[in-house]
Amino acid sequence: MAKKILVTGEKVKINDYIDPHHYEIQVNIESSMTIDFCCFGLDSNKKLSDDRYMVFFNQVSSPENAIRLTASDPKKTIFLTHPKKLPNEIKNLVFTASIDGNGTMSNINKGYLALFADSKEILRFDFSGQDFKNERAIIIGEIYFKEVWRLGAVGQGFNGGLSALLKHFGGEEIIDSPSNENLLENGYKYYYGKLNPPLKKAYEAMLEGVKNFSDNIPISQNGEIQTSSISDVIEYMKLDNPSIFYLESSHQYTSMGNEVWFNPKYQFDRLMTQEMENRLSNMAEKILKEVISSSMDDYEKELALHDYLVKNVVYDYESLSIPNPPQEIYSAYGALINRKAVCSGYANAMKLLLDKCGIECLIVSGNSNIPDTDNSIGHAWNIVKINNKFYHLDVTWNAPINRSPGELFHHYFNVTDEEISIDHKWNANTPKCNSNQHNYFTYQGLSISDELTLEKRLKNAIQNKKHTFSFKYTGNNSQINSEKLNAMIKNTWRNRSFLSMQFGSGSLGWNMSYNERQKVFTVNFNHK
Repeated sequence: MAKKILVTGEKVKINDYIDPHHYEIQVNIESSMTIDFCCFGLDSNKKLSDDRYMVFFNQVSSPENAIRLTASDPKKTIFLTHPKKLPNEIKNLVFTASIDGNGTMSNINKGYLALFADSKEILRFDFSGQDFKNERAIIIGEIYFKEVWRLGAVGQGFNGGLSALLKHFGGEEIIDSPSNENLLENGYKYYYGKLNPPLKKAYEAMLEGVKNFSDNIPISQNGEIQTSSISDVIEYMKLDNPSIFYLESSHQYTSMGNEVWFNPKYQFDRLMTQEMENRLSNMAEKILKEVISSSMDDYEKELALHDYLVKNVVYDYESLSIPNPPQEIYSAYGALINRKAVCSGYANAMKLLLDKCGIECLIVSGNSNIPDTDNSIGHAWNIVKINNKFYHLDVTWNAPINRSPGELFHHYFNVTDEEISIDHKWNANTPKCNSNQHNYFTYQGLSISDELTLEKRLKNAIQNKKHTFSFKYTGNNSQINSEKLNAMIKNTWRNRSFLSMQFGSGSLGWNMSYNERQKVFTVNFNHK
């Protein structure tokens, strides 16, 4: 069957063309602007009665996976839909696009919404910038249930952006993708966005109460939340807010009828906490002034802050060896003030600093396999958003653990889900990280896939008397190993007459390391 082209306002029964229970929706817009695509799962009143059915780059699936964002880039997003799995109250799936930044929809080139089944395009709706005026968003199309599931081509411009769309559909205000102004003040609240409306209210009440050092914080007065959810809300609040380092991990709550109070425990008294908060805030500002300049882009800021932490924070093995280690080692305070921390301290410090730069960052909790062993241990790291793409960043595993202080590694700087999953495991429904555009080795031109390029880079490193040469080998894994790299260095030095005469009768020593999991070689040269 040839694909059917729909026109604006046309509606068709999906089962006239395919089995209506499982298919893929692609939405695409060609434009120089950054476009955010979203699917709203609405009830019979066309309202977003449950925020978990807003599927977009920061919440990539509905609870039962009936709607899943399976691939996304600034121009195209793919939603895998399975309406039969949807709860009975979800009757309408609305696909929208909104502009992140300046511009209007009249500036787009062209776009489409297409329904695919078994990798074949079945239905398609095309539109262009000529169809719109000064709107900043579009309701592109919808899948809705009226006796049977149907597809409608809408093509309606919408004033305002994603927040306005959410308000139109009756949802809570978006803070998952706040403006840079709000980011500077409040930071990126990824985990807040994963909660349903009652739990969001509990989170807000807890956060305000903890910042005011309250002992009894009312979080529910009408029976909207289950006490079993309180632990998750507390954990999410702490992950989103690295500045509340003074909250104990243990907690209590009091309930009477439909009313619930949160009873936090604090590590320090109020006066001490305020002094430590001021010290941490002042140190963060000092670091930003020291390493960040207004001319830097987001990647450069992330790299500068990463390198600062690697050079200045020591992994605190000593404290871990005692029965009750100080809680500061798990916090941004420990990393930035005491200059000693463990993985969660590195991750909290990175989030705190990136929040202040207006760069979206979240903390991921999971497990990692200890290098050179098969042992697994609890671990924490970050996911960072650079130019609308998400990346894993593990400062701890780039830090000088069992290496020389200040030695810089970038093996786990902006890697993909696939790359980090080799030795990291996590359960959270985190943003998809599938781009290598801002991976350190790719961005720095140190991703090498052939021997000829490697030989040229080695010659350049030796000629310029570099002390360290690090690269990621992306070619056939069997082509380059430590033995062959050693031979290439020896050959380059032996035939150095083609290089500068500056070498004279000097000598060259070196040692190397190889991260087999990330395919990264590091050569340390000793020029004499």
